[in-house]
Order: sequence, then C-alpha cells, then structure tokens
Amino acid sequence: MTQKETITFNKKLIKLKKESERIKIKLSNKTDTELDLELLLSDDYDNNIIVNTIITRKEFEEECYKRGIYEEFINKIKQVTQRKGYKRGNIKLVILNSGICKIQRIREEVAKLFDKQTFSDNNFNPLNGVVKGAAYLAQEIAMCYEVIYDIVQTPIGIELEG
Repeated sequence: MTQKETITFNKKLIKLKKESERIKIKLSNKTDTELDLELLLSDDYDNNIIVNTIITRKEFEEECYKRGIYEEFINKIKQVTQRKGYKRGNIKLVILNSGICKIQRIREEVAKLFDKQTFSDNNFNPLNGVVKGAAYLAQEIAMCYEVIYDIVQTPIGIELEG
C-alpha cells in the first residue's frame, strides 16, 4: 500500500469507528437507528447517491452475542469479583461506568449475575459512574451508618479482534 492509500484507509477506519460508536450509543436508548453509509462511502461514490440503512437493537445484540462480547464481559466481572473474594448476595450496589455499560443487554446481564436489580434508575448514565460512585462513597462515610470495606478499582475491559 502506498502512503496515500494508507492515509485514505486510516481516515475511512476513523469514520467507521465514529459511526459505529454513534450507532451503539443510539441503540442504547432506541430500538433502531440509521446507518449513514453516505458518510462512510462519500470518497468512493458519486455524492448524489444516498445509501442509508436501518440497524435494529435486536440485530446489534445478536451480532454482539455471536462475537461473544456479552460472555467475555461477564466473565471479566466474575474474575474480578472472585479475585476480590466477593460472593453473590453480599454486593449492595454495582455502578457500571464506560460506554459499553450503556448497552441495555450488558446492564441486564450484570443484574442477572448479582441475582438482583443492581441499578435502581434506568436513566443512570454510566459515563458519569466514577463521579456518582465517589459521591456515594462520600455519603456513606459522612453518614457513618455503614462501613464500605472495598471498592473494585480494577478496570474491566475487553478487546476483540476484528
């Protein structure tokens, strides 16, 4: 590949990643969203061509399931909680943070894992999880009703090829 082709490829890859992230975020709150192929293909085709398609949350979830994303995510949580000595039922609250945690299916799987609903508010924004966790901890310490023994500060991330 020439340097120009490499630059063009990298630009397209960046566009694809941004569009993928936008779709993931939209599907967290909606049942379907439009994939803007015109944006992704604008350099390759006549600008008069409009190419759009609808992606549903069900299709997105099926693809994530096929690729093992849910299973890998839950396995990481299990590894961390086992390593820290947590047992099912003694965890009072789970605050998820980061973009993947906005996916409704991830939230459902985590709730199943801990055998209870760990999130009382479906409008909770996991992107603000660190701030809310710090506020929760400060409240607990200030009220002195309960001692918090441990906080899992281990980032739980997964990376998949492709």
